[in-house]
Amino acid sequence: MGSAQTRIGTSFTHHDFDETGCSRKHIRRLFTNKDFIYTWLSIFDPEDPSKAALSPPRSATPLLSYAVATGIPDYVSESFSDGANVNEPNQYGRRPLHTAVKYGLVQILEELLDHGAIPTAKDVNGAIPLVEAAGSYNYELFPLLYKRTTEGELTRADTRETTVLHTIAMRGTSAAAEHMIRGRSGSLLLKRKEKHRKQMALIDMKDEDGCTLLHRAVAVGNIWTARVFLQHGADIDSVDNTGNTSLHFAIKIHQDASRDLLLDHGAIPTIKNKDKKTPLELSWASKSLGWAKYSEDVERSGKVSIGAQAACHVLRKKSGCDGPEFIFRKTYAISQKSLEGYSVYRALLRENRTLQRFQHPYIVAYLGYEELVTEQATEARLYLEYCEGGDLQKSYVKLTLPSSDALDEEEEEEDYELAQRFLELNKVENLKEAEMWDLIYQLFAALAYLHYGLSISEEGACRFEHNWDPVVHRDIKPHNVVLTTDSKGRRIAKLCDLGIARPFVNVNQSRASDRGSQDYSPPETFDPKIEEKDRKWTSKGDVYSLGKTLGRLNMDFSPTGQLKEILESCQHRNPEDRPNSLSVLEVAQHHVENPFPSLEEKLGGRPGGYIMQAFLEIATDLDMFRGEVTRRRKKLLGRLNLLLKDGARTPFRKYSRSLHLAVLLGEEELLRRLLSEGVDPNESWPRSDWTPLHLAAQKGEAKAVRALLEAKAAILEDRRGLSPLEYASQEDAMEIQEYMRKSSPDGHHGDLR
Repeated sequence: MGSAQTRIGTSFTHHDFDETGCSRKHIRRLFTNKDFIYTWLSIFDPEDPSKAALSPPRSATPLLSYAVATGIPDYVSESFSDGANVNEPNQYGRRPLHTAVKYGLVQILEELLDHGAIPTAKDVNGAIPLVEAAGSYNYELFPLLYKRTTEGELTRADTRETTVLHTIAMRGTSAAAEHMIRGRSGSLLLKRKEKHRKQMALIDMKDEDGCTLLHRAVAVGNIWTARVFLQHGADIDSVDNTGNTSLHFAIKIHQDASRDLLLDHGAIPTIKNKDKKTPLELSWASKSLGWAKYSEDVERSGKVSIGAQAACHVLRKKSGCDGPEFIFRKTYAISQKSLEGYSVYRALLRENRTLQRFQHPYIVAYLGYEELVTEQATEARLYLEYCEGGDLQKSYVKLTLPSSDALDEEEEEEDYELAQRFLELNKVENLKEAEMWDLIYQLFAALAYLHYGLSISEEGACRFEHNWDPVVHRDIKPHNVVLTTDSKGRRIAKLCDLGIARPFVNVNQSRASDRGSQDYSPPETFDPKIEEKDRKWTSKGDVYSLGKTLGRLNMDFSPTGQLKEILESCQHRNPEDRPNSLSVLEVAQHHVENPFPSLEEKLGGRPGGYIMQAFLEIATDLDMFRGEVTRRRKKLLGRLNLLLKDGARTPFRKYSRSLHLAVLLGEEELLRRLLSEGVDPNESWPRSDWTPLHLAAQKGEAKAVRALLEAKAAILEDRRGLSPLEYASQEDAMEIQEYMRKSSPDGHHGDLR
């Protein structure tokens, strides 16, 4: 179409006359002379550039389309004066409005719309001017078309069972999505409650397949519109007609950027679709290797530690196949008729489910699972990353032999000789100080991931997982730390064997039963002075086990300074006197040659240290404004309370200036202190517009409500147009409602915003 603008009238864009003396008026009149224009087009037709010169036109294109293509508004006006049909299509179904959008002709586009051009008219390929404008970076186009489009046109399903809105979600820019959600200019004048209702009805509207705008944006990888929908409160876990969430879509279609965006915004990875598959299971199914492509490497298999309940083998890839060169397989032969077989099977499935969640450079990677079932037994196979360096027990722990007190003199002499020979054959290496710091850094980074969700990618990017259930390992020992090397030849340590790892039952506690090796178990889990029901395995229990594991390693030096302090404090009998994994990581960050820079950038150099900054990072997710707020908030508060118990409480009380957090965490003394220091009681969270008073009303915290009202907190509306008084009514909190009504007879202080 650009050729039309070049060949017809371009020279008159900036001049009233050309060198022949022709004026704009003359050129305008040409567009009303069909004989002239079609004669000219027989030489070259920009709408059909492949047509042979001087041949008859294959199909007549409306003259208005050529007038639009010049980009000169006067020519278009002249065409309308001559009675041009604004919606007449060419042979491809494209109308003048398509052309105006394509070339970003704002003034002409407005004139076409004024003459009744249809923003949702399709050409033969299904192209729609409104949708094309949504994908244009000329941001003036879309609002003009959108305000001329009826709600029926936007939401009507087409032959492909989708709507214009859903198509815009797939093809539009973030600016178009933002404008679409905010609506036509008039809707900005609506009351906030009505405005929010309309916005949410639009954002979560489903097409014939049950897909929301977010589903469609995610499916094509349009993370820009998807991000806008999420920022405006789209239901991230909404399901389509087959039970699939947006996260299911992202994983099935391999949209990795969409997947990461959804996970960062708290998408739940454990929702099952109608095929009873979670996004997590789909993810692992897509990564599953063809196990038939591997065969046992007998030599390497002979060097691995013998499992108590499983046969362990190293498998090698056959030539010409994809996948890692070696993988590790644990095979369980499970009797279907024994209680012991059931217990093993349950533990195996738990390890399988647990490992599926984990992606961390210092935790052995899960590769897959399969079962071979016969009438007599089930053979279950767990496939894992193979670490060729063996485990810490074999490499760095010196064996100690049992006491020979019960032996007679002759037996003792013979036993001594055997012991010396055995120890000679089982010599271990010594670790240097730098190597010890590397182990501490890597393994406590793994614990920080299990306990607090601190994720570190292979590239070194750090972030806190949004949808995280804290986990305790409960069986850390030298046998369960394996060694490998990275692409640069550096030694890497990884935690493995998470068969008895469990999510915390409540905040910071898991049953001490089913614990791992007692040699490495913390005292509080088997102390006879503590009742069995009170013997809880906590995150500090893992710290003890790891501290003792590291303390057993052979070193060619005597630890001093911070290294000695870490090893000793981790093994303290009192859990409260042990450090948390983040605090150890903070110290180790400054003792290793290749730390992760992003870790210090995210958590370092600010008051309260790593654990306080971790607390604040995770707390930002409390500002959520979508479904399941109560359940999600409970989960987040559990994570925050774990951090408080593990060491964040003191810095939180010292440095926090957040009334919101003081309310949610029941910190009444902190709340009153901050109010007395002049912290604004009306500060609102950016996503939800919730003030501290909203949160206090939602929680039914009468004392907090009273303190805030005494500090002149206003009764404001949130993004949904709801006030704290309305939340109190929902909770049937009569005392709180009474406080608010007494505080302000009309229900608010000042203007209701």
